[in-house]
Amino acid sequence: MAGEMEALQIRPPEPINITVVRIRHLRGSKGDTVNATVKVEFGDKCLGESPKQECTHDIPSEINFSVTLMCTYDDPLSLDDIVHKPVVVTITEVLAKEKRQKEEKTNILGQCCIDLLPFMKGITEIFKIVPIVAVTESLLESVPSSNDPKFQPEIEIRVTVAEPLLDEIQLSEGNFMTVSIASLYSPPESWSIIGTQYAYGVAMPVPLTVDRELPVLFVNGKLKPAQDKEGANKLKRWAVPGTAIGNAALLSEKFMTPESVENEDGDCKTKEDIDHRKFSELERNRVTWNMERRCYLQSTAVKSFQNAIIKNHFWPVEVMRLAPVTMTKGRKEEDHNVSFHGLILLNMSPLLYPGVKSVKGAFKVVGYSESLLFEKTNRKYGVSEDVGKIT
Repeated sequence: MAGEMEALQIRPPEPINITVVRIRHLRGSKGDTVNATVKVEFGDKCLGESPKQECTHDIPSEINFSVTLMCTYDDPLSLDDIVHKPVVVTITEVLAKEKRQKEEKTNILGQCCIDLLPFMKGITEIFKIVPIVAVTESLLESVPSSNDPKFQPEIEIRVTVAEPLLDEIQLSEGNFMTVSIASLYSPPESWSIIGTQYAYGVAMPVPLTVDRELPVLFVNGKLKPAQDKEGANKLKRWAVPGTAIGNAALLSEKFMTPESVENEDGDCKTKEDIDHRKFSELERNRVTWNMERRCYLQSTAVKSFQNAIIKNHFWPVEVMRLAPVTMTKGRKEEDHNVSFHGLILLNMSPLLYPGVKSVKGAFKVVGYSESLLFEKTNRKYGVSEDVGKIT
C-alpha cells in the first residue's frame, strides 16, 4: 500500500500518444472526394483537430495526425477517467464556400471511440482499424457504399505509452469494478410516454480513496413503451460517452447478456416474482439505460469497500425521475428536481467469498428514505443531488 501511494505521489505525468494514421472508403455529400478534418476528444477536452485534408473513396488517405493526453497521478480521478471515458474521434466534412457565404459549411460524417482500459492492465500499444459510425443526421447513412461491408468507412488509429500506466504493485493491490445497468421494469403508471418528458437517472457511491467517494452516475435513461421490444444480447453504451452520439457511443463487443434466474443474486427469484417479471417485461413500460461504467479502485479504495461490505452488507443504488430544468428570470438554470426517488439495496456480501467476482440479477426498488438508508448502510445521505447537477 505504501509503495502504491508513493508511486502516485512522485510519478510524473505519463503522455498517452494518439495518432490517426489513415482513413479508408470515406465519401461526402458531393461524391467520392471529400475535404475533411479529424477531431480527437477525451471527456470535455478537445485534444486537437487536424487541418482540412482531401480524402478519396478509392485510395486510403494518409492523415498522420497526432495528439497527446496526459495521465496524471496527483489525483485518483485521472486514473478513473482513463478507465471509464473513451477517446472520441470525429470526422467532419468541410464544404467549399459558396457565393456570398462568409464561412465554410461543415457536416459531421461519423465518429468512433477508442477504449483506453488496456493501458491500465499493462499494455503499452494499441493499433486498431475501426469503423467510422454514422451519427444522428449523418450523411454517411445516405451514402450507398457505406452500407456495403466491403466499403465501410474505417479509420486506423495507433495509441502508445512509453511505460505501463500502472506498476506491478498498483495492479496487484488495486482492482477494477464494472457496473452495468439494464432496465427498470414496471415503473409507476404516472410515468407517461406522452406529455412532459423527464430525465431518468441511477446513482451509486464508489470508493475513490480511503476517505473519499465518487458518485457513479447513469443518466439519460429512456422511457419506452411495452411494444418497443429489445433483442437479446444488446450492445452496452458508454455511461460517460463524452461527445460520442448515436451508435458511436456503443461499447464494442460488450453485451447485456441475460442470465438465468438460477444464476442470479437478486431479490426477485420466487415464483410470484418471476411471473411478475415476465408480465412486466411484456406488458409494462420500462426505462432503459443498457450502460456500463468501469471504476478503478486503488488499494485504499479496495480496503474501504471491503470494510463497508463487512460492516453493513448492503450497498445503496438510487433511482430517480428528474423534472425538466426550469429557467428563473434573472437567474441561471436551476438544477433538476427529483420528482420520484427510489432505493435499491444490493447485498454485496457474496463478494467477500473467495472466487466470487460479481453480484447480478433483478432487484426490487423501494421508496427512498434517509432512515432506511441509514438502517441498512449506515449512511446519512444519498447521492441524488449529484445526478440533478449533471443531467
